[in-house]
Amino acid sequence: FYNWSADPADRESHPVNGITWEDAQQYCLHWIGGSLPTEAQWEKAARGPAPGFPSYPWGDSPAPDCDRGNFDVNASLPGDGCGEVQYGTGAGTWPVDRSFSLAGVSPYGIRDLAGNLEEWVLDWYEADVYDDCAGGCTNPANVGQPGTLRVIRGGAFTMDNPAYLRASSRYGIGPQFRAYGTGFRCVRGP
Repeated sequence: FYNWSADPADRESHPVNGITWEDAQQYCLHWIGGSLPTEAQWEKAARGPAPGFPSYPWGDSPAPDCDRGNFDVNASLPGDGCGEVQYGTGAGTWPVDRSFSLAGVSPYGIRDLAGNLEEWVLDWYEADVYDDCAGGCTNPANVGQPGTLRVIRGGAFTMDNPAYLRASSRYGIGPQFRAYGTGFRCVRGP
C-alpha cells in the first residue's frame, strides 16, 4: 500500500512511503536542492529549543494518542489504528495537510515527527554515537563513516509500541529497506 503508486487513487496529500534511503536522498538533492536531515537536525526539530530532553514533540506528557501521533494504538486490531485510510487490516497514513491533530506538533510547528511514517536521516547507524558526545556535541553527525545500516527516526503508523514515537528512538536498517511505514523529509538551507 504505497502512497506514490497509481493504486490506490486519492493519496496525493499523503506522505511518500516505501522508499529506500538512496531514493529519498536523491529526491532531496535533485528536486528540493537539499538533503535528508542529520540525526541531530531531526532530533532538534522534534525536541525544540527548550533545555532538557522532552520525550515527544509536544513534551513529556500526555502519552501518545491519536490526537498527537498516528500509530497502531490498539496493537494491530483490525481498523483500530489512528489513520483514516485502511491498510491491510489496520489503519494507514494520515494526509500531511490535515487540519486536525495540532496537538502533536513540535515547538517549531513541524507535524508527524512522532508517528505516521518513520523517517530516513542522513547518518550511518552507530549504536553508541551519542555516547561519543557525552562531553557535548552540537551536531554529532555520523555521515562520513560508511557502515551497513542507515538511521531511521520517528516511529510509524504500523508500530504498536508508543516508545517508538519518542524523540530519542532510533535504530539502524539497511539502506535498501522499503516498507509501508518508512518515509522521509528533506532539509534545505535558507
